[in-house]
Amino acid sequence: MTREIILEQANRLASGQLSLGQVLGVPVEQVLGLARVVGGLKAAGRDEDAEVFLDGLLALYPKEPRLLALQRALQQAQNSI
Repeated sequence: MTREIILEQANRLASGQLSLGQVLGVPVEQVLGLARVVGGLKAAGRDEDAEVFLDGLLALYPKEPRLLALQRALQQAQNSI
């Protein structure tokens, strides 16, 4: 990758035109597949690990509606305890 491309992608990332997942070449479908791990961690009583894992996925695609919905569900589950 050339310096110009790197700078262009960095600028697009900083301006919100690209997500980190797009810059790194991680397909959103792969991230959504990994989101299943969050449910497994939650079911195993590992709530903090589930949150940390989900935070990592959200770092890749912070505007992904399905990840945001999962985050809200986790928050609601904790609030109901």
